[in-house]
Amino acid sequence: PGDLPEEVRSTLQKATEFYERNLSLVKELGDRAAQGRAYGNLGNTHYLLGNFSEAISFHKERLSIAKEFGDKAAERRAYSNLGNAYIFLGEFDMSAEYYKTLRSEEH
Repeated sequence: PGDLPEEVRSTLQKATEFYERNLSLVKELGDRAAQGRAYGNLGNTHYLLGNFSEAISFHKERLSIAKEFGDKAAERRAYSNLGNAYIFLGEFDMSAEYYKTLRSEEH
């Protein structure tokens, strides 16, 4: 993540703009499930762009909404994504905590 050809980086930045607009719209509509998906998409694009702190912020929002809905699959994805992002920040203890939670959720 982060070290991408300019064309790919540009496309991901455009995707981020669209996801931000989508998030704004679904917030206006009060659609929490769609907000969760938008936060997850924003987290993924920021991760790919190498913006790990931003990715973490968006994935935490995704995790919170997934918990509201009891969406275990989305929770597992968020825990995994958070663990991955913390690795790239060099915060291995935080990463391990998210991976441990992921493992306990799988059983």
